[in-house]
Amino acid sequence: MKLFLIRHGETQWNQQGLYQGRSDIPLSPEGIEQAEKAGKALALEPLKVIYSSPLKRALQTAQIIAKAHKTTEKISTLPSTLPPIPSPILPPIPLIQEPCLCERDYGKWEGLALAEVKQKFSEDYSRYCKDRINTRPPGGESLADVKQRLKHFAERLVNRHSMKDSESASGKIGGASAMKGNADAVAIVAHNGTLRALKGSIMNDGDKSVEGDTFSPASITIIYMKGKPKVESFNSTAHLHGGR
Repeated sequence: MKLFLIRHGETQWNQQGLYQGRSDIPLSPEGIEQAEKAGKALALEPLKVIYSSPLKRALQTAQIIAKAHKTTEKISTLPSTLPPIPSPILPPIPLIQEPCLCERDYGKWEGLALAEVKQKFSEDYSRYCKDRINTRPPGGESLADVKQRLKHFAERLVNRHSMKDSESASGKIGGASAMKGNADAVAIVAHNGTLRALKGSIMNDGDKSVEGDTFSPASITIIYMKGKPKVESFNSTAHLHGGR
């Protein structure tokens, strides 16, 4: 399986540096443009399915990517003296909303800037700084909580897209046996927190790695899951600046 992890495009709350969490904030005009560029970068990939968080900013990004894949004309780039011959347009990609891909719940911190959180929740934030994996914001989730729910999703993902039958693998994440089977190309559109937790589950990363990973708006991360999972590219934003 070739797995594409895509963070949603930018929102106004991203621009303002506010905690978003479960708050359902749509893409900004800049975020829509970023999503369109991500869609263009993925238009030639034979995606079998797109899984998306149901929150607006992720779902809008996923819909834009799916539309680009459906409507982009595939042109052969082989050298030739003849005009390029368009190949058939790929069929629409199924887009599946997965509630477990929702962003981490930041509870009472949502809608606040970091400076406000430090001022209004100084003791809670102090505890959070000492243990960013296991500490929950008031009324919210810890990163460990998110990692646990994404672990189950990752196992379902492997079972569904990396195996031909029940005998081909054990279904466990992080082991070579779980990566045998077909080679589906799958896109997941979600959030910084959930993508960190999902990558950590797939790669069997330690807490420090999960804590330190950052996914930029509309970035694309590619994990090739054949044998031991391997990160081909991480947090790539080249497509947002004219590259691919």
